[in-house]
Amino acid sequence: METPLLAVIKSLITTSHVIDLGVTSVEIHANRNIDECLRFFSPHSKCRYDEQVSFRLFFIDISLPDFPTHVIPMPDRTYAGGRFAKGYYVTDNFGSPVTLASSGNDFFVFGKEFDRLVWSYFVKLCLTLWGNRNGHLHIKASCFENDGKGVLIIGNGGTGKTVMLSQLCLKGGATFVSNTHCMVNRDDVVGVGTTMRVRRDFYFDTIIDRLKLPRSVNDGEFLLDPQKVFAKTSTKAKITSILLVDYSRSGECLIEPVSNIDVIGYMEQFSMALNAYSLKNQMLEEAGSDPRAFARACASSRRQLEALVAQSLCWFVSCDITNQEHMTKLLAKIGG
Repeated sequence: METPLLAVIKSLITTSHVIDLGVTSVEIHANRNIDECLRFFSPHSKCRYDEQVSFRLFFIDISLPDFPTHVIPMPDRTYAGGRFAKGYYVTDNFGSPVTLASSGNDFFVFGKEFDRLVWSYFVKLCLTLWGNRNGHLHIKASCFENDGKGVLIIGNGGTGKTVMLSQLCLKGGATFVSNTHCMVNRDDVVGVGTTMRVRRDFYFDTIIDRLKLPRSVNDGEFLLDPQKVFAKTSTKAKITSILLVDYSRSGECLIEPVSNIDVIGYMEQFSMALNAYSLKNQMLEEAGSDPRAFARACASSRRQLEALVAQSLCWFVSCDITNQEHMTKLLAKIGG
């Protein structure tokens, strides 16, 4: 059913896009060009406009000449509505204050700058909401496939996940599945076709310059489209191994089993979207602000995580993946 707000907003829209998020699709509408938001997605992620979607995002630039300011609604009385009004979006993402209003699966954002919102907040929120409603677990992890076996790479920031994934796909013959967002159903994983954030260093300098990569929202970061650089890509994998990584600066190569209980504890904090992206309050609201329903949803997510880890071989990996001997040793372990 079309709300009065939606009817007014539709009259302002000048550009529309549909983005494939692997398990679902999202419509993005705006009253101006929003290429700065779309750069976070591979061009291969764009869908036909008639594709079935689960969420709609409307970005309305209120700084345009003759903008009818009377259409700006009162902000949501939600956790995100209050935070957005102060310029705080999620985790470490800040920007200019915006007004957030929502109605069901429609989200309306009124402001001036939106590049820190689509990728940094709404992709994470929409995937987590969809997973909660459809029995999938949204986790923060990289994923590749090697000889038909899916492998998740987990780790906190700066531990070498992106370097390991890119080196295995560039030089190890692995198939790229996902850089950050994975949707899990038992041992099946669907990857989300977004770009990869890379930084200038020994590993990526040449690629950044050769491909003239666009900049990300943070200084010193660039966006790499996996479809352009990796010979083999896929959207799905069946997980058999999980790698808990911590880049080795000593030159040593350590690959040893790690217990399921330890991996579950780690992933609950750094991989489950609820905690990794600080979405607890949003998911409590999704549960009707009923703490009992929220607790049941959290328990269900943990059971899904436990099931995933239970059927996987779990390894702690501390190596220099650019060293061919280290790479060969790792591939032999996960291929065994």
